[in-house]
Amino acid sequence: MKKTKTAKSWLALVLALCMCFSLCVTTFASDADRDNEATRYTGVSTCYAGLAISGWGKATCSSFASCNSGYSATMTMELKRGSTTIKTWETSGSMVVSMEKIYYVVSGYTYQVVATIVVKDSHGTVVDTIEKSSYSVTF
Repeated sequence: MKKTKTAKSWLALVLALCMCFSLCVTTFASDADRDNEATRYTGVSTCYAGLAISGWGKATCSSFASCNSGYSATMTMELKRGSTTIKTWETSGSMVVSMEKIYYVVSGYTYQVVATIVVKDSHGTVVDTIEKSSYSVTF
């Protein structure tokens, strides 16, 4: 009798853990798998925008640009719900410019990250303006 009760307790625990893990599934969307469009640009060798949303609504927004030698970039990253920007971040630097930011979103909407990268040469002249978008994620 005790073995059956213990087996039922273990089964209940395993099922509860499975349910918890299923709620924590993360969806990730990045344009990194698309054709590498950066080869068309003067000052950037690689760039992307990505979005991951956990089952709890934690959106991890990321963007990245690798500048060629002698170039710098200013990056603006927007989190969009539909066509409306709900959060904006900005950074700048040379060589590697990247961001990863957290923002909690509500369910029932489609989200996307859009990164705008303005690249300047060593004289401060704008040589590239690049816009990269993640794939859309419905949460």
